[in-house]
Amino acid sequence: GSICPEITPPLIAAQIEAESNWNPNAASEAGAQGMTQFMPATWASAGKDGDGDGKAEINNAQDAIYSQGAYMCSLASEVKERISAGKLKGDVAQLALAAYNAGMGAVDAAGGIPPYKETQSYVPKIMELAASARRWMALGVGGKAFRAVRCWSVSTAR
Repeated sequence: GSICPEITPPLIAAQIEAESNWNPNAASEAGAQGMTQFMPATWASAGKDGDGDGKAEINNAQDAIYSQGAYMCSLASEVKERISAGKLKGDVAQLALAAYNAGMGAVDAAGGIPPYKETQSYVPKIMELAASARRWMALGVGGKAFRAVRCWSVSTAR
């Protein structure tokens, strides 16, 4: 959440809340794993060692959160390039969320947020949760999970 300006700690926290409710051992019917719900093939290319132990483990919270931030920033970078080239229109964070949910190919094909029911509900849900997390953090009364992501992201910013 501190890797790039478009992908904030509240956004990452909101994704984790929606994806797994902070369960590091969550698994979806589609095969996504861990608190950040990476598909194994995506984890193989995007999984990172967030805690410095030499291993990128999908069920390790620090690895998963750091990987989520890095992956989302990578998607945001791709989105910004496409916006600059006139291929996409919209908000960078929202389009990155859509790419996370539906794939960059679907975002490209739609020229923005794809018309899939799941993606159409996913993006505003995450944005709403992120706005709530920002308000809680500003008041200093946020949930311990949101505070943990904020503290962790600040302490590990590189």
